Amino acid sequence: MRIGVLELIGYREWTEELGSDREWIIQSIQSGLYKFLQEEFSRINGFVLPLRYDYYVLILNNVDMEESKNIISKLARISPVPLKLAVSCEETPYKAQMKATQALRKCDNTFCIDDCNNRVDSRIAAAHFDINSFTRKIESVSVYDTFIEIEELCIDISLKMKNIGGITQYLGGDNIVSFFSPTKIENLKEIISRDDLKVGVGIAYTARKAMELASKALDTIRLMRKEGVQNKIIILEE
Repeated sequence: MRIGVLELIGYREWTEELGSDREWIIQSIQSGLYKFLQEEFSRINGFVLPLRYDYYVLILNNVDMEESKNIISKLARISPVPLKLAVSCEETPYKAQMKATQALRKCDNTFCIDDCNNRVDSRIAAAHFDINSFTRKIESVSVYDTFIEIEELCIDISLKMKNIGGITQYLGGDNIVSFFSPTKIENLKEIISRDDLKVGVGIAYTARKAMELASKALDTIRLMRKEGVQNKIIILEE
């Protein structure tokens, strides 16, 4: 798995220089940076997980590294602080991001790119989690209560996926995504314990394609349920 970790250097210090009436400025700039990154890396078939917003995780399997560096160089023109990108490869996304995080601490350059010993990137799996009839819950409880429920679920999935080397991100609504090694598919099946939880899984050579297949798999589950066929997981492969 090829994973990048992007650091916004001195981000906390920059925010503190904005004065007390700063949070709306921070949120606006964060959303703008994330929008730029997601659009640009999707263009070259990657995917971006914003995490803390002063750090981003980039899913870079079979993504051109020169193009990746060009994107970060363009982002530097609009970023309020300097940037640093480390990219590493390991057998799982979690191990790769850990290795990239460690590289950030040791590297003094803008780009710290592991050549991965010239290994060819393998396929990556994306699991798109979704709760059945979640939107209807707003009719019986408040929108905030549903948000708390999905946050709790995201934490639960994040910890379980971390145990098999996956990394997880909340996507909005009742949608959660995890990227992991295709070799851990059987472990994923054991994680889906909630009766109202379904998951579409895409396995592909790039993160964007894996996400596309995961969404198609989830749509297939929904169509099957309309026809009375119950299924919690469908896997589509490139």
